[in-house]
Amino acid sequence: MSRQQNHQGRELMATSKALSDTRNHWLNAERVNVYSWIFLVIFTIFLGSLIHESFISTTAKDPRPDRDFITFYAAAELAQAGKAVDAYDLEKMYAAEKAVWAKSEKYAWFYPPTFHAVVKPLVILDYKHAFATFMLLTLLFYVFAASRLAPIHTILFPLLAFPAVLVNLIYGQNAFLTAGLGMLAFAYLEKKPWLAGMCIGLLAIKPHMAVLFPLVLICGRHGQAFISAAITATLVCLVSTWLIGYESWPAFFRSLTEARQFLESGQLRWSQMISLFSAVKQLGGSTTLAYSVHIAYATVLSLLCAYVWLNSRDMALRASSLVLASLHFSPYMYDYELVWMAIPLILMSLRGVQQGWIRGEREILLLAWLFPFIDLTISRTLAPNLFLIISVALSVLILLHLKKVSPSTAQET
Repeated sequence: MSRQQNHQGRELMATSKALSDTRNHWLNAERVNVYSWIFLVIFTIFLGSLIHESFISTTAKDPRPDRDFITFYAAAELAQAGKAVDAYDLEKMYAAEKAVWAKSEKYAWFYPPTFHAVVKPLVILDYKHAFATFMLLTLLFYVFAASRLAPIHTILFPLLAFPAVLVNLIYGQNAFLTAGLGMLAFAYLEKKPWLAGMCIGLLAIKPHMAVLFPLVLICGRHGQAFISAAITATLVCLVSTWLIGYESWPAFFRSLTEARQFLESGQLRWSQMISLFSAVKQLGGSTTLAYSVHIAYATVLSLLCAYVWLNSRDMALRASSLVLASLHFSPYMYDYELVWMAIPLILMSLRGVQQGWIRGEREILLLAWLFPFIDLTISRTLAPNLFLIISVALSVLILLHLKKVSPSTAQET
């Protein structure tokens, strides 16, 4: 029997054993689907009540399901009126928000012109229809992108029932769009690197979610994807400058100073963030201590990410390490960005089914899947954000998987 046949035989036996272990474990596919259905029913009722309060009830005080979306629409109206730069003036932005919804709270606009260009067409529709259209289209994009990572019939219910989906809908945020681009980047990186690079370049609409991609593309020796990403990001910046106006760029960079001041003072609610900075501040730590702890942990995760991309071609481990590092990179990181956690949840689960599980891995993945709901219902009121526990546990899993796979096998995976 040839060496190749021996290798294929071992792979077949490992896959067979992994499938058997998956079926026999208490957390099997059938139970995952049952739990997903339960959460879908709960979320549908919860979201329906919020939509009624905000869009139907005449006594609604504040637009809950479209809380952040109101800034998207107000910024779009300012851009349409040729006043895009006014979005970076807090008082002028608040006036625009009040014009959209008289009961609106005051929300700041800290997005770059690249995302401003994306939301500008929203004014084609009235506010409520624009909200519904934006959320539906980005959700469909998120589902489509996830289907490139794994067969959609195996992940659809857990994907839609993932509590981070509800969090993003409540905020009216853009995490479906950015996470979808990340999913496509990982799905196409090996076979269609230029297309993967385009998806990465499009993340220029939200730079802090893309900042580590150049590092991993270099570490992973993905030159074509790197060039494609650079060209795409440059084009996105040029087109947005043409659509929004060059004067918005200096206004955006000035707004980052204001964003930092809001973050440090707590005007940007720490209870809704997942960064280590916010957790330290909630515990009463100084701003210096919060930054020091945050930077130290972000550095550790970034180094882990670089190590994984240098030493393994296993996309589940690569993508998971990058998502964890990205979610901890910026101190300004809200919990709706947890939609990105669908990437490691899908890929690590698929890897476990095909190659075998580490003891306790399924329970950790289940806790990570449940975490946005725990955060929404418990962490915001009773404790600082506990995402650190999830990221540490998943980082340990990644290291254990790397230890199990020899360097030669890792390169062939």
